[in-house]
Amino acid sequence: QMILNVFSKIKKDVFIKMRKKGLFTTPDQRKYPMEIIEMPQNVKVKENPDMRFMRLARDLLVVDMATSTLGWAVTSNVPVIYMNHEKSPLEDEVYEAMKSALFLIDVKADNKWENELIELLSMPLSEIKKEWQEMEEKRKKFKKNYLTGVKREKNDFYRWIQYISDLGVEELRKR
Repeated sequence: QMILNVFSKIKKDVFIKMRKKGLFTTPDQRKYPMEIIEMPQNVKVKENPDMRFMRLARDLLVVDMATSTLGWAVTSNVPVIYMNHEKSPLEDEVYEAMKSALFLIDVKADNKWENELIELLSMPLSEIKKEWQEMEEKRKKFKKNYLTGVKREKNDFYRWIQYISDLGVEELRKR
């Protein structure tokens, strides 16, 4: 949907990094939607190199999951757009911190997000970078609190175990 409804409408080259599934050496036999649809001229799909390296060669990154990829993207010092999906939303505290630290688009069923993303991606790169710079202090705080971890204290491990214990097994399974 994003490829056909958003990326095809912007006048910039788009490279989509396929996410590797697991650490197995056997080839992934699943079919991805990107292998079925006809790609717009400005969109290319890449499996390699690994995101750790590819992130440094881009002008802008769009991330759609809060995985290690988000950490690699944010630490690249390249503007990052995070797609916050209605079906797998961020926790409220993380959402509020991220909203002021990087570009955040709420993906909802009404598809209004498509126009918001097209508008952002259609901006001149210099304007995007200027806005990105203005978020730098908030981003430093976001990285410290949610990506790289705060300064460790003597009782951090104990507090983490207590937190997990207090949540209970059923609550953890929901996450």
